[in-house]
Amino acid sequence: MSKLLIDTNVLVYALDGSSVFHQKASHILRNEGLQLFTTTKNLSAYFAVCTKLNIDSAKMFGFYGDLQENITFLYPDQTSLNTLLITAQKVSPKRKPGF
Repeated sequence: MSKLLIDTNVLVYALDGSSVFHQKASHILRNEGLQLFTTTKNLSAYFAVCTKLNIDSAKMFGFYGDLQENITFLYPDQTSLNTLLITAQKVSPKRKPGF
């Protein structure tokens, strides 16, 4: 099984069904032949980009929940991950129509 570190762009493209890269990014995340990893830095950027794009917070956090089942998160300790999630929830956007 190959190991792959997932960058922020792959996460955002997989979430954004209108992206020209959506299908390719989704395929990467569903590929059972890959052991997937991402970092808290990538998660922080994911939340920042989603917030900037006004992606609905339920969609953003729902997708994050799906990621938890398929990707190993690399982080210094549990406290740093918890801090990231609390911060992301505090600044999460309102729903943007059509996204």
